[in-house]
Amino acid sequence: MTMYGTSIQIAHPESQYINGQWSPACGGSAYALTDPSTEEQLDGFAMGGVSDAEAAIIAARAAFDHGPWPTMDPRERGRLIGALTELLEARRGELEEAWTVQTGALPSMRSRAVNNGLGHLARAADQAAKFEFERRVVSAVGEAVIRREPVGVVTVISSWNGTLLQTASKIGPALAAGCCVIVKPARSTPMEAKIIAECADKVGFPPGVINVVLLASEGGDRLVTDARVDKVAFTGSTQVGRHIASTCGDRIARYSLELGGKSAGIVLDDADIFTVGKIMARTITALSGQLCATLSRVIVSQEKHDALVDAITQEMAVIRVGSAYDAATEMGPMALHKQLQSVERHVSRALEEGCTLAFGGARPKLPEKGYFFQPTLLTNVSEDSAIAQEEIFGPVLVVIKARDEEHAISIANNSAYGLHGSVFTNDKTRALEVARRIRTGSFAQNGMKLDFALPFGGYKQSGVGREGGEEALVGYLETKTILLDF
Repeated sequence: MTMYGTSIQIAHPESQYINGQWSPACGGSAYALTDPSTEEQLDGFAMGGVSDAEAAIIAARAAFDHGPWPTMDPRERGRLIGALTELLEARRGELEEAWTVQTGALPSMRSRAVNNGLGHLARAADQAAKFEFERRVVSAVGEAVIRREPVGVVTVISSWNGTLLQTASKIGPALAAGCCVIVKPARSTPMEAKIIAECADKVGFPPGVINVVLLASEGGDRLVTDARVDKVAFTGSTQVGRHIASTCGDRIARYSLELGGKSAGIVLDDADIFTVGKIMARTITALSGQLCATLSRVIVSQEKHDALVDAITQEMAVIRVGSAYDAATEMGPMALHKQLQSVERHVSRALEEGCTLAFGGARPKLPEKGYFFQPTLLTNVSEDSAIAQEEIFGPVLVVIKARDEEHAISIANNSAYGLHGSVFTNDKTRALEVARRIRTGSFAQNGMKLDFALPFGGYKQSGVGREGGEEALVGYLETKTILLDF
């Protein structure tokens, strides 16, 4: 048992969980995580390779093809998923702290994040018990049986900014459907997946139903390319998502992708500019801007532009940047040093291309250690510029002028992404009218609002498929039509 932080106990940080057993990573290399607030090294983890990927595929394939899980009474599957949820709830404190030590998430965000993750599992347990997996209908040629059957073996790949939420949103419906899963967390955030594996082991899932492996790139790629894997469920960058889609397309495998975003907040003229400024400043600095659905563009009329810039600047100026362990901190670090460097490059290029820096734009002088960047506001931004089109994944907000409401809607839709968006107005009817015209998977009135019990996903390059709601479960099912004699 290895202790991390003040409460996190990981029994097998160096091992893989395959076929119901813990075993050392094959040919793996030891490495350490880095706490982004302090740059402290968290030792003891090991990356596996292709051999571990192969073992996990064999285990999951055997569990699906020959084990009891796919044909088990769905209510019993639901009971086991519910038991897993309860054991994870008992380790809530560890899950919360793990998010902080790995990504710099503030304590104020942690409880809701764990609620969202465990909520996916709790709803999956309920769906397993209540969903109609088989129904009979009368057809023109005989009695018909419409069956929903599990898609098979599923590779689950999560990003580093929200491992629990992203993993639970996939394994919950996959297990409820009767699939067997291979979970591969990001290299920098394996703790939640390790805890899930420990809890699954205690629950007593049949061997091979849940496998958790920490893999280097070649091993991870095997989980995508291998024909014995029926579906890949991925959260991460659009670049990697494009590779997964292409690879799965070549072998006609199923896939779901939750990718990037460049979400816009449209400010209508009846909105209170001071309130909008506070909301936008606080939204772009939540988790240091490392949320795929964050509002990173704000579109406002030329008449209200200067007032909004002033309001956002005033709010950014009072946001305290610092360690996630300081109770006074309102924005923590970037999760990774390479992400900090990426944000710096994006801002530098924007300034070279003629954008105006209204606030921030650099690392703060304090704290001296950690991966910190100031809340940043850029103006004089063209809607077609790189800073307005590319996902920055940092606390960088751009303001874009619009001639009128029609122009604002056009600017909001001028994006390769389509994940989320918002309109600021006190008129619910106008908000709905605007929402119907924006090409995004979700949209909200007066700020970034998400309910993970509802379908979540993106249009365009923001992804394929949906997580949350019944739509998530259906994504792990195949439909079979059986025709019987009258």
